[in-house]
Amino acid sequence: MSLRMLNWNFVIAFLSATVCHSVVAQTPAVSNPNQGTDGVKAAIDIANPKDESGKAVPETNKSRPIPPITSNAQQLQNSSLNRQVSQLGTSPPKKSSFSSLSNVPYMVGDTTAGGGGTLQIGGISNGEGSIRPQPGAPSSPSVQVDHPGFGRGRLNIAENNSPIVADRVYVNYRHFHNASEIDVFSYAPIGGQNSLDINIFTFGLERRLTENSSLDVRLPINSQLASDLNISQTTGPVTSFPLNDTDVSVGNLGLIYKLAFYQTENWYWSAGPALNLPTAPNVNIRTNIDDDRFQRYGPAGNPVGTDFPFRFSMNTRLSNDTVNLTPFLASVFRPSSSTYCMTFLQLDVPLNQSRINASGNAFVDNQPISAFNLQGRIDQQILIRANLAAGKWLWQNDRNRIVNSFGFQGEMHYTSSLNDADIVGSTAPNLANGSEFLRYGNFANRIDLLNTLVGVQTIIRQTAITNGFVVPLRTGPDRMCDYEYSLFMNRRF
Repeated sequence: MSLRMLNWNFVIAFLSATVCHSVVAQTPAVSNPNQGTDGVKAAIDIANPKDESGKAVPETNKSRPIPPITSNAQQLQNSSLNRQVSQLGTSPPKKSSFSSLSNVPYMVGDTTAGGGGTLQIGGISNGEGSIRPQPGAPSSPSVQVDHPGFGRGRLNIAENNSPIVADRVYVNYRHFHNASEIDVFSYAPIGGQNSLDINIFTFGLERRLTENSSLDVRLPINSQLASDLNISQTTGPVTSFPLNDTDVSVGNLGLIYKLAFYQTENWYWSAGPALNLPTAPNVNIRTNIDDDRFQRYGPAGNPVGTDFPFRFSMNTRLSNDTVNLTPFLASVFRPSSSTYCMTFLQLDVPLNQSRINASGNAFVDNQPISAFNLQGRIDQQILIRANLAAGKWLWQNDRNRIVNSFGFQGEMHYTSSLNDADIVGSTAPNLANGSEFLRYGNFANRIDLLNTLVGVQTIIRQTAITNGFVVPLRTGPDRMCDYEYSLFMNRRF
């Protein structure tokens, strides 16, 4: 129940109690309402009073006026009224504040990505041999990593959420197909590239703080491209490239405070702030080449020039330092008992920067040709997310059966960046033909993600089970994966 309705109910209860006390005050007390003749006898005694000796009181000394005779039925009614008034001081039984909206399920949501960065390492070996640069030679990245830890573990408040405050525990599973890419020397016969899936299990608890507010704590466990990647090549060549390296690690911790501020029979509005805390691990990429017969290759995979001794080492660390503040506004509208729609509007604002550190050196014919050291910081982009869901219960059963409700839900999700991307880079002498040898950031600059979802909701007693399938509607950089699948379980208590 909203604060507004609570105040009005208190006023109504107070006025009712006042009226009841006023009515009772004007009604004489009855010693025994179950004996109808006692009321008549009491009235006669009052009409003919006697003194202490038992003699009749003179007419002039009689009390006036004579109270009305109360019938047995009236006495019973007054007794019931007295009991009701006596109970006004006690707390009424607790009732669900939002019983009319209790059958509205949870929004599925879509990707937590948006404005993620890409790491490019270029110029080790490309079409024109940039290690021994030639005038006008182009530079292409030798290594490119789109790691999920590069600003993609952000908080999407609409994911498995409802504008309505509740007490619940939940588990989320999300599968993102072909969502992370890695490319290591793919232009050369020894290299390759791959697209990896991301699987996220999220464990959450939402607990009411008051009748109109709650705190939601959620912790994801990610199975994705490994946080520690090692790229190595020795004479032979013998290579070890992390094209299929995955690990399981903790994601960023999410905290969502939800406050309900308006409710009617069909509308419900809430808002609040949320925090995304950087509890996921940092990303470390180590590159080591020690090849006595290092061979350069052209764009078509053809060898360029003769082989030569080449040694190269580099350590790169991208730290997960950024805290994100995400204020949001959410609503539910229920035009009928079987239909509903929900909205979430959220603004994702990074509060601080993340660090990027890289250092390395290169040798040709055992002679040093380059050394570099990058100590930089990078800002994540500000994002706005708009989420809309509409659904219909195809079947509802209020009786005490196992399956209570079943229905379909459709959603649309839009994510856009509000500022240009921050890109950091570093040059390295005699590498990459004078261009930036190492770059990190969102090279597409702006993003505009548009995804659609079809889901199925089932309620079994106090447990809600949700299946959802998301299809991206955009292509290129605005398509974060091929598709998403979601499975949620919510248990209210």
